[in-house]
Amino acid sequence: MLPKSPIIGQAWEKWRNGFWKNVKVQHNEMWNLTDVEPPIFPHSPNGCSVVLGETTNQWNQKHSPRVFRYTGNYTTNPIIELVEHVDFQSSTYSKRLKRGVLYGPFCYYQVLKRMDKENGLSKIYTQKGTKDVWKGCGLDGTIESECLLPLIDSKHLKNLNYEPQMWLIAPLDKEKKLMLNDNQLRVNQYPRLHRYWIECQKQYDEKRNEKTSARALEMNYGYKNDLEDELKNCGNDIARRKVVYNSSGNTLRAIRIPCHVIANSKLYYILCETEQEAQYLVGVINAPNMQPVWRKTKTSKMDYHKAPFRSIPIPLFDANNKLHIQITSEIERLESLDKKPDFSGLNPLLEELMPTYVLD
Repeated sequence: MLPKSPIIGQAWEKWRNGFWKNVKVQHNEMWNLTDVEPPIFPHSPNGCSVVLGETTNQWNQKHSPRVFRYTGNYTTNPIIELVEHVDFQSSTYSKRLKRGVLYGPFCYYQVLKRMDKENGLSKIYTQKGTKDVWKGCGLDGTIESECLLPLIDSKHLKNLNYEPQMWLIAPLDKEKKLMLNDNQLRVNQYPRLHRYWIECQKQYDEKRNEKTSARALEMNYGYKNDLEDELKNCGNDIARRKVVYNSSGNTLRAIRIPCHVIANSKLYYILCETEQEAQYLVGVINAPNMQPVWRKTKTSKMDYHKAPFRSIPIPLFDANNKLHIQITSEIERLESLDKKPDFSGLNPLLEELMPTYVLD
């Protein structure tokens, strides 16, 4: 008995194919028990599965185990459905996918509200910590406005038109490199930020786990490398050629944003050649009749990650393709409306674009 991940997770693919360290295993059946009631493991975010198999010397690489999905009440009368095997194909877009910036704890980097003041300064209100030792952590203060980069999170995808609602604290030099705490130039150029982060470091030192947390606050996770990569890829371009979508959730959602806006690690992004190509991808991802297709690609109960593009052969945008232009036009129409978008008009277009998947 395992999490649901072994049935669908990319990281489990070698294991699923029967390679168990020093032995070979022939898997015969896999039961997806994630949606049964009552939940078998109520606190498991990745659901539950049972995998049946046996060790073998006659291992068949082409063998595919039968996968069953259980729903309803597991103890009395469960509904058992045989899940059809699907041969996934990758899209060329998968090679262009990037994950957003990973940083943490959020409370020291993520600004929810700013009030711009005189002399290039801003009063900032950070997102306070809510979990474990970081609960209630984070400091408000006044820093140089130049240190605040526009930021987007997965909860900002409901409206097709991007509006700044969050900012990332990130002091940069002229080459768009992060100026970390051992940089004397930062002390001179951003003295208010420098003093602010000294106070944050003091709070961080009181809370951090010495075995698992970086000694310097700014060296946590991929903050430096992830951010510099995204800045290098996207630059200061304000054109809305950057498509972002959520890495997890029930529904896959996407919008296009100005290239200079930073995506955080709850998002993946693709930098498109044109704004039309960005509108095309937004249409493909948001189409209601594509949602069951995306869910089949999940790598766990909630996670998509790169799987939608690694599993579904989304055609590359062609400005001379009439159907592609119809998809971009529908998104352009929805972007012009000042209300929650209704994506149902995309359904017939996606039926024509992806008939093998939508009509399956």
